[in-house]
Amino acid sequence: MKEHEKLLSFGRYLRAVRRERGIGLEQISKETRIGLETLNLIEQEDISGLPAEVFVKGFIRSYAKAVGADADRAVAGYLQGLAKVQKSEQSEADLDRLSNRFWPHMMMAGGILILVIVGSIFALSGLQDQEKEPVVSERQTARTPPPETAPAPSAPAQEPAQAPAEPPEVPAADSGPPALPPAEVIETTTTKPTQAAQAPAPLAEKQVLEITAVAETWMQIVIDDEKTKEVTLKPGDQLALEASKGYQLLIGNAAGVIMRLNGAPIQVEGRSGQVRSLTLP
Repeated sequence: MKEHEKLLSFGRYLRAVRRERGIGLEQISKETRIGLETLNLIEQEDISGLPAEVFVKGFIRSYAKAVGADADRAVAGYLQGLAKVQKSEQSEADLDRLSNRFWPHMMMAGGILILVIVGSIFALSGLQDQEKEPVVSERQTARTPPPETAPAPSAPAQEPAQAPAEPPEVPAADSGPPALPPAEVIETTTTKPTQAAQAPAPLAEKQVLEITAVAETWMQIVIDDEKTKEVTLKPGDQLALEASKGYQLLIGNAAGVIMRLNGAPIQVEGRSGQVRSLTLP
């Protein structure tokens, strides 16, 4: 390997080896069955435009084998670039999340501060009113003259003395506040959850994928993130698969297959000969 090639990343490295050996992209596309659009994305290192990692590593190895480049070196460069992109996206997501939380918290703190200020104003106004009331009552009492007592009329001399008036009845000693009526007792009932609410959720069904080829195409299929299957289909070929979680598909001809998942049709967008990746469900 030349000294300047060690400084190149995976896309520019593969492109430099290809140009040095005079190989065109069309020739690599025919040999590897990788679309020209995907090959251009690899050389331009457009990681966000490339499909899933499991497919891109296979593309890079096929490209490197076609031009005689070091496949391990190219894949390592791709993984380094992918790690940088993922770290950048995570940092942007963290900043967005912090920004979304900042303004609601500021508004809540401002509302609490306003409530505290208003409550303090009302409390001070109430204290001032209570301090003014005794002063006014004392002034009114000082200005009110005491009532004058009139002299008792003298009894005529000729009338016989009246019997002394009966002493006024002395009210009985206060025996305490009157008894209150018994408090009303309110019964409360607790509603138990029904059996339907306690029933566990049903288990997920198997994911059955049916594929029918209407034109010649190749496919790479990853089942449940574990099993990888590569097939070449011709018009009329049918394929039935079963998974517990789902599938990751790489279709060499977007217009070459008709698919149904659990009986429901799956729309594959793209034109004839275009490579498309798809995740189901």
